[in-house]
Amino acid sequence: LRPDVIVVAALGQILPPEVLAIPPFGCLNLHPSLLPRHRGPTPIPAAILASDDWTGVSIMLMDEGIDSGPILAQRRVAIAPQDTTGSLTRKLAQIAAQLLEETLPRWLSRSLTPQPQREEGATYTKLLSKGEGEIDWQLPASQIWRRVRAFYPWPGCYTKLQGKMLKIVKAIPFPGERGEPGRVVTIDRGEVGVQTGEGILRLLRVQLEGRREMSAEEFLRGQRGFRGALLPSLK
Repeated sequence: LRPDVIVVAALGQILPPEVLAIPPFGCLNLHPSLLPRHRGPTPIPAAILASDDWTGVSIMLMDEGIDSGPILAQRRVAIAPQDTTGSLTRKLAQIAAQLLEETLPRWLSRSLTPQPQREEGATYTKLLSKGEGEIDWQLPASQIWRRVRAFYPWPGCYTKLQGKMLKIVKAIPFPGERGEPGRVVTIDRGEVGVQTGEGILRLLRVQLEGRREMSAEEFLRGQRGFRGALLPSLK
């Protein structure tokens, strides 16, 4: 096809040298982080897990390394407290498209000079597995909250209730006195939360295995024994 340039987005592979050499203007990668931070396959959940205030999009000239090529353009994006990997992915995709539209003509007219990445600021992410979604109630509520957001929509955060998987779809940390991790407790205005290693995780939306997703309030009406239950922690 003899393309002038190749643009790559969300490709979970490293392009071989023979492909990188095809286009005279190289292969450009749209990477959803502020490189060199969060190189690798899961930069969006990694930014949430790290409690970063900012992420962004980087347009990079690809080389044979893992997201290590020089940068053509970047744009910063604030991470909102309610952002999940799903919402942040949609936000960054729109910004990446806009940034590419602005950057590509400048690159093809040779009016852009790629800037090498600073290796001392580099961090790397790894692929997620389904098992990472299981909640350890010994962790602080703030950390579990970040995991709920980072692992939505996949692999999801979950615990076990009477032998069934209970997904925690949406939650927020809530201050509280130290209690037994995993114990379901009543908090303000009859709302329900789970004691953690530090603070309480207030439940907002849940999904029991085999059932539809629902609000915690609706779930409680059908699960009267849920208050006071002890949810398992990882050993």
